[in-house]
Amino acid sequence: MEGDIICGNGAIVYNLQEDKIIYNQYIDKKKVLQIIKICEENSIYYNVFTEDTILTSSLAYNVLFYNQENVKKPDSKKTNINIIQNIYKYIQEREKEDYLKMCICDKNNIIFGGIMKMLKEVKNVNVMEVAHMARKLIANGTDYVPVEYYITEIMNQNADKWNAVKFLADKFNIKESEIITIGVIDTMIEYGLATLIGDFHKEHPNIQIELIERGNNSILEYLSVSKFNLGFVSNLGSNNKILDSYELFSDNLVMVTSENHRFLENRTIALDKTYKEKYIALSGDPTLHNIFLNVWGNLNFFPYVSYIDSQTKTLLALVSENMGVTLLPDTIATSYKNNINSHIKIINLFDNLCTKIYLVNIKNKKLSKNETLFKNFALKWFDKQTS
Repeated sequence: MEGDIICGNGAIVYNLQEDKIIYNQYIDKKKVLQIIKICEENSIYYNVFTEDTILTSSLAYNVLFYNQENVKKPDSKKTNINIIQNIYKYIQEREKEDYLKMCICDKNNIIFGGIMKMLKEVKNVNVMEVAHMARKLIANGTDYVPVEYYITEIMNQNADKWNAVKFLADKFNIKESEIITIGVIDTMIEYGLATLIGDFHKEHPNIQIELIERGNNSILEYLSVSKFNLGFVSNLGSNNKILDSYELFSDNLVMVTSENHRFLENRTIALDKTYKEKYIALSGDPTLHNIFLNVWGNLNFFPYVSYIDSQTKTLLALVSENMGVTLLPDTIATSYKNNINSHIKIINLFDNLCTKIYLVNIKNKKLSKNETLFKNFALKWFDKQTS
């Protein structure tokens, strides 16, 4: 195999032909030890990811999930987990310095909020913002037990895909102006994103396109700090005043349940009849909150919502296991049902709600020539698809 791949959200670039890492943005060893000290002094669970191993004191939280996944994998594909009694001493004495990231976890929101404030005081690292609890299903015999916790990831402040892309651009003598970096939500592939990119490349073969898949809010944040200048999003949030937004199309929202749910016989349903349901949503996605606010008008009457720090496919997998219900665009739900897991039920809404997909860029920020080419091409392309 040939080529270079960006791994660890931009922390390393791996060359397949030479079978080695050719670029890295590791966390400095002193910073790792500083963060470990903070966690241990406050009795907070943490683990450290190296190039090939997770260093941890016990199988808990996120590492428990990796351990469960190992059961399903052949030995060559298993995640290496090294349980160490004294991680601080181990890293202090360890010669190799290949620390990709650290994960910090706790079940208590107040405790976790306190540790987040301390971690943000550590210089030269990036501490991921946390909006909601992560939610995993852990096998327990024939049943699955939900495990909920708050988690943040800490990386070198320069570890991101954009810096890795710039490294590759220098390697291949590609001018930065020839690269278009675009933020995309994980469902865009179902709306023809791959075909759009392919059609654009036929007309402009010398323009390189790098897609950065992120959650809706992360894309808006990256736009605001110029990590990239174009993005496909489904919600403008409170950023509409600083964005030039172009509505590409709308998609009806549907309710998705397991095939064993009590709504199994329903073809349509009104949302106000679902106040006793347990909903599942993606972290950072305000769609459910905004809809509930319109339907019930008061937070005290909202249904319970469990937020997961994952992707739409994981969300639907939880729904198929009857862990809750969700609202999704019809196109996404139907594609999942037809191509991945038929054990879900799609129910139309009386409320006639829809989601919209936008192509956005920051107002008053001049796009490059190639970014403008892509923007105009995409607007015309989606216009043809919907006309």
